[in-house]
Amino acid sequence: MKYGRARILTAAALAAVVILLLLSARGGIFRPGAEVLFRFRLFRSLLGFLVGGSLALSGTVFQAVFRNPLADPYILGISSGAAVGAAAVFVFVPASLLFLCVPAGAFAGALATLAAVLVISGSARSTDRLLLSGVVTGIVVSSMLIYLVSISDSVQLAGVTWWILGDLQGGSPALLCVLGALAAAALLSTRFFANELNALAVGDEAAAVRGVPVRKMRLFFVMLASLLASSCVAAAGIIGFAGLVMPHIVRLLAGSDHRRILLPAFLAGGCFLQLCDLLSVLFSGAKEMPVGVVSSCAGGILFLFLLSRRRCA
Repeated sequence: MKYGRARILTAAALAAVVILLLLSARGGIFRPGAEVLFRFRLFRSLLGFLVGGSLALSGTVFQAVFRNPLADPYILGISSGAAVGAAAVFVFVPASLLFLCVPAGAFAGALATLAAVLVISGSARSTDRLLLSGVVTGIVVSSMLIYLVSISDSVQLAGVTWWILGDLQGGSPALLCVLGALAAAALLSTRFFANELNALAVGDEAAAVRGVPVRKMRLFFVMLASLLASSCVAAAGIIGFAGLVMPHIVRLLAGSDHRRILLPAFLAGGCFLQLCDLLSVLFSGAKEMPVGVVSSCAGGILFLFLLSRRRCA
């Protein structure tokens, strides 16, 4: 029954992707400059789909590896590291180079934070130590972000703030291609090692009994999910709750077998962020609302609803 639900959920998510792509582009088809607007909306929708899906896939992996329902792509301080990298670019790099340097700075900051966490935690020797190292490192890095914000001028502060809130306008075709290739590789690799992921979700002892190299596989999944999440942050800034809520919803509908839920989780995350982006355009009026604000609000409401029904696990 759960496997049948997984297939139905996958088909429904694919249909929703197509519908949301059409809705996002429909508003500009009959306007002056429709071709340019259509291409802009299509690019933005594809970027939103890839970012949302990648964050959901990353969150699914983190929650399984850490066996923690609150684990999401930012549990290892990735968001804070990316924010520091982007803020440093806004403060110290000339404005003419921001378009190229902001994603690179965010990506470098996220990976540097991940490397620091792995060194401090002893290369993923234990789940609890990884989680604790990530949380504390995130707090320390956040203090660096506060310092960069305090020394920035008004123009720099506006750019940093808008990026931290989450924005799908700053992406580039190159970033879209890189993120798409990385998401495809992550989907294939996690599906290939889905049995090992199921074993880690049960516990280290059970995984070791089944012959799973616990430390190596945990390190592999942590690095893969972190790389995926850092790429999303580099492309679109800080997007909240997509990686936290979507895995819970998919598990509720389709079970906990990762052989069946990885693709539905990816598609559900992509649909969620596409819908949030569409709502940010439709209801923001003259000044566009950052998509990260809508995703945090909608995701927070969904998570509280699941928590009130005791469906988070």
